[in-house]
Amino acid sequence: MVPIVVQFFSKTVVKHGILEFIEQMHESADDLFANIKYVLGANELKLNQLVSLGSDNTNVNVGNHHSVFALFEKLLPGLIKGTCYCRVLDNSVKHRNEHLLFDIEAALLKIYS
Repeated sequence: MVPIVVQFFSKTVVKHGILEFIEQMHESADDLFANIKYVLGANELKLNQLVSLGSDNTNVNVGNHHSVFALFEKLLPGLIKGTCYCRVLDNSVKHRNEHLLFDIEAALLKIYS
């Protein structure tokens, strides 16, 4: 499951949050690229206003040759490569909170879905 998280300027304020969780059968760069473009379009966010793209550091997402970032950069020269603070949070919750008495990852997913 891949979360699509955005931060953008509306007419009056900066908005941020999870747009959608997508099920990704094959985590290829082409499939992720197509799904992310679809989710942004379905939420009426314009690709030509995309400034940066953040993701975890796998080759599929940010590799130099054929990655999600490289595909977006072909459409949007000058796109900034960011990091994914959501992935950092997810990994810390998933792997470093074994001593909690409840499943915090499941709770976070319920809150944001």
